[in-house]
Amino acid sequence: MGKNNILGKICFVLTWLAIFFSAAPYIHLFPESIAKINRASQWVTIIAGLMTILHILFTGWLRKYNTAYLLVFVYFAWCIVTLFWSVNTDDTLYYLLLSMEFLVLMLLVWQHAWSIQRLHALFFAYVLGTIWVSIDVFRSYLNGDVLKEPGYERYTSGTINANDMAVLLVFGVALAIFLLYQSKSRLVIISSIACLAVSLPALVLTGSRGGFISLMVALFFSLRVNKYGRIAMLVIGLAAIVLVNSPLSPMKRFTTITENTRSLDFGDRWIIWESAFRMISAQPFIGQGAGTFQDAITAYLGYQKAPHNSFVSIWAGSGLIGLIIFIAMLLYSFLQRRQYLSPVNRNLVATLLIILIVTSLTLGQDREKITWLCLAFVSALAYARSSSATRPLLNTPSVVKTP
Repeated sequence: MGKNNILGKICFVLTWLAIFFSAAPYIHLFPESIAKINRASQWVTIIAGLMTILHILFTGWLRKYNTAYLLVFVYFAWCIVTLFWSVNTDDTLYYLLLSMEFLVLMLLVWQHAWSIQRLHALFFAYVLGTIWVSIDVFRSYLNGDVLKEPGYERYTSGTINANDMAVLLVFGVALAIFLLYQSKSRLVIISSIACLAVSLPALVLTGSRGGFISLMVALFFSLRVNKYGRIAMLVIGLAAIVLVNSPLSPMKRFTTITENTRSLDFGDRWIIWESAFRMISAQPFIGQGAGTFQDAITAYLGYQKAPHNSFVSIWAGSGLIGLIIFIAMLLYSFLQRRQYLSPVNRNLVATLLIILIVTSLTLGQDREKITWLCLAFVSALAYARSSSATRPLLNTPSVVKTP
């Protein structure tokens, strides 16, 4: 049993690292190490999955999956079926390969984060990853690694899209505010404040308007927490004042939100969506094949373009069937066991899901790891036991203390 406990702890540590790398997929140790480190994050997830299989075989304990995971399995199974009529099987296969990594990560969170204490430790891993990646955004700014757009300058980490970078940061903000309220560890509290202090300037440097709107949702959560939430608001407010008054700040890009909304342009997204709906009308129920949007849209738009909307992307690729399953996942994630959650946990669930929905309206988040990690966190939070509870079906719990 002792060896099984050690193996269980190893699995949890590997899961912790997988969450850290989910927040910080690119880490600059050396200039040529970017791709290697990004691949390392995938290898950590794979190794954690293999070790978890061994742990299940040795202990005979497999946590019973809930309806949310059943819907996830059904969604990915339907994506596999779309291979039979996909307009580009290579794109669909690549999407399914990404989906396998996402599914493994979700299963790792569910299997190992069976207590509130363990789940908070995974939240802490994501917060630390947010700090690291925020610093890397600053490095890009100081080195002049700018993503040039007409009239704007934007910065990111590695080769991550600036909008996707902003989404990673916003989720880190939400989790940091939550840990400020829930954690009693001085290390976690200090790290959470540090996360808030560095992630907002980094988010502004990305110049993401959708990220800025999602940040407002995350900050709304802080209004409902204790004194640490007010401290976080003070830190964020001071950082915002400094950034807004900086002559090098890309804040002016955020002023176009109102203009784009009035003109219904949404940064050329409306043109893409019009073409997408014409594509959807050709195969409304079964779609063009999961993950094929950028290739399939060429016949209607004239060139390849990202969907900039998760729901449009899923409808075009997986059809109305896939879209209904995806929406069912979101609805069930919001409703599951709400009566058993404490008010602060309900607030976090609502915050994470609203951020996910808001970002999905302007970005293709269905093929991003953070989407599925968010759903995993919500399900784990709804069914996690108290910190003092033992692991289900085992007499000797293996509890990892929150740092």
